Amino acid sequence: MQFLDDSHGCAGWNGEMAGRIRAFDWSLTELGNMDTWPRSLCSAVQLMLASPLPMVMLWGRPGYMIYNDAYSKFAGGRHPYLLGSPVELGWPEVAEFNRHVVDTCLAGGTLSYRNKVLELLRDGVPEDVWLDLYYSPVADDDGKPAGVMAMVVENLKANRSRLEDALLEVLARVETAESENASSQQALARSEARRAAEETDLARESERLNAAIASSDSRRTAQKAKILPRSLTVYEEVRRRHSGNAVARIAGGNCAGCRVAVPETVRRRAFSGDELAQCPNCGRILYVG
Repeated sequence: MQFLDDSHGCAGWNGEMAGRIRAFDWSLTELGNMDTWPRSLCSAVQLMLASPLPMVMLWGRPGYMIYNDAYSKFAGGRHPYLLGSPVELGWPEVAEFNRHVVDTCLAGGTLSYRNKVLELLRDGVPEDVWLDLYYSPVADDDGKPAGVMAMVVENLKANRSRLEDALLEVLARVETAESENASSQQALARSEARRAAEETDLARESERLNAAIASSDSRRTAQKAKILPRSLTVYEEVRRRHSGNAVARIAGGNCAGCRVAVPETVRRRAFSGDELAQCPNCGRILYVG
């Protein structure tokens, strides 16, 4: 009877992986055809298939992988391609770790890890996985270490805790970003309010200046309106009083006729209009206008 032909009532010996192990072409590996497997290897495979825990056996120095149904679920998208594959090729992202495991157990050693974090690509996406790992050597028919039996237990509690911590960290960052954004919005609102107030003040100041300029222009126009009639009146009066005599206006302190400076006393007489003001240089009758 061929190896694994009869389950003898053991569900694991009749499960998916038992069927895949029987159907796999082991002649492509160093293990050779199943009918040539040593009794120790067959017994170890039966022990592994019967276990409800995820288990994988790494046979020989390459660590050819043979695993049970529970491990196939742990492997995710890597299943069923891991079967018969050297462990360093099956899990290249942790090749160095697995090389150490195989070398240690083939030398007769054992290894165990609690909450070991490994970054695995089970479904094409890198993820941190917390594992409890136990490794021990498997003997051949001569009693020498020929393989490694590995028990792989995923620590879902640690994974969940880690994910919750990561989620809390993300939420804290989002909250901080929202707070900073709110502060920025408040600062922007205050800045816009100050700018609006400054624009209002500038508008008021502009209105005040425009009003002052308009008032000044109005006063200047009124003054011109008063001065011009007075100047014409003075000129006509001087012409009337001194008909036939040359007259000249005082401009800038000088006689407009001869452009010679007019003494202060003469300018005062001309300004009052009560006395005759005559240029001492050219004799013109002077007036202010």
